[in-house]
Parts: sequence; structure tokens; C-alpha cells
Amino acid sequence: MSREDILKKLESIVSQEYDVEVLTEETDMRDDLEADSIGMLELVMDVEEAFDIDLSEVDFSKIEKTGDFVDIIEEKME
Repeated sequence: MSREDILKKLESIVSQEYDVEVLTEETDMRDDLEADSIGMLELVMDVEEAFDIDLSEVDFSKIEKTGDFVDIIEEKME
């Protein structure tokens, strides 16, 4: 799966919970989406299910931008 495909799929997941029409790699997960820790946890669970990956060992406090999330998904899919 290409990086662009991952971003599009992530955009679809995020748009179900947050008011966002376009998600870019520069979208700030906390500021632009106003995702709190519970929102991030729910998002992580949705991403795990959608991409069939395990993110239990990821430090999500380091995720600031959507591009950071895409990096992690790419790494886990390898």
C-alpha cells in the first residue's frame, strides 16, 4: 500500500470522528483535529482494525502530525 493510499484510508477513518474534509501529512492531530487522549485512543483502535496492525507498543505522545501516524502505519505494515 502506498503512502498516499494510507493517508486516504486514514482520512476516511478520521473523518468519521472529526470534522475534517481534507487530511494532509501536515495536519496537526491535536490542534487541527482537537483530538484529546481519549480521542487518540479511539482513533488508534480504529486504525488497528482498518489496517490489521498492532499499535500497542507505539508511544502516541510523539504523534503530532498526520504524517507521523502514516510513518508508524507504514512501518507496522512491512
